[in-house]
Parts: sequence; C-alpha cells; structure tokens
Amino acid sequence: MESRLSLLDQIRSIAQLGLEYANNPYDIERYEKLLELASNEYSEISDVKKHIILKKFKDELGHITPKVGVNGVIFSSDGKILLERRADDGTWGIIGGWCDAGESPQESLKREFLEETGLNVKVKELIDIFTRKLEILDSHILLTILFLFVKLWMGACKHLLKA
Repeated sequence: MESRLSLLDQIRSIAQLGLEYANNPYDIERYEKLLELASNEYSEISDVKKHIILKKFKDELGHITPKVGVNGVIFSSDGKILLERRADDGTWGIIGGWCDAGESPQESLKREFLEETGLNVKVKELIDIFTRKLEILDSHILLTILFLFVKLWMGACKHLLKA
C-alpha cells in the first residue's frame, strides 16, 4: 500500500507541476488525464469522492513541496519545560506552528511564541529535524518540523498553570 501511495503522490505531483507550466494544449490534456487517474485511485483507496479530490488537486498546482513547521523548547531556571494546551486537540505540547510564506523558521518560531505565550524569545540552535507524512483528506503531505532550542528574551506568559 505504501508503494502505491508513493507512486500516486509522484504521479499527482508531476501532473500538478505540468498543469502549472504547460502551454501546449496536448500536454495540458495529458497532465489533466494523469491528475484524473491519480484522483480515481486516491478515491478508491480513501472512499472520498473523486470530484472532491480532483478539485483539491486542481486548486494546488505547481511545485508540491513539504509543509514546514517549527517547534521550540524553553526551560525554566529549575529545568522545567514550558508546555501549552493545544487548541486543536486539547493535548499538551511544546510551542510551535507552521512557517508562513516569507518567514524564516526562526522568525516563525519567534512569532509563534509571542502569539501563544506572550514571550519574546531568541532562537538559539537547531536540536533536530523530523519528517513524517501527514494525511489530510487522504492526501499524503510531507511534513518537516524543525525542533529548536530558544531562550527567553523578554516578556511574561499570558497564562500560567502550575502542576
């Protein structure tokens, strides 16, 4: 199954890139056919209607690149790590989010810390990079997370819960 999904991802990506740049009507027709074939297969695997998948793919033409996210850890003077309760699923996790277009990972992480905690931080060093597949509408998206160490620059947490 994994190799079938990988093949479909590659076919879809070639079709989306081709539809973005092709000028020749025959090439456009071929790329549309590839995208339709891939959508049919995704639909069969996922039970999502073909027209929904095809529309989603046609809405995102061009280079299909990984989504990049950032997470940062900050420690208190006594070695405790700052966690937040996630808005999407209610679990506890480290501070982070998606990189916005035009932002460096460091700028994104500074923004996420300020938005989510009220803290201004300095990004110090890269700890690790994680890559995984994320399934959204049964479309397999490559997700790359930069895990960074940060230090408090200024500010105080908006909400503080003690365990």
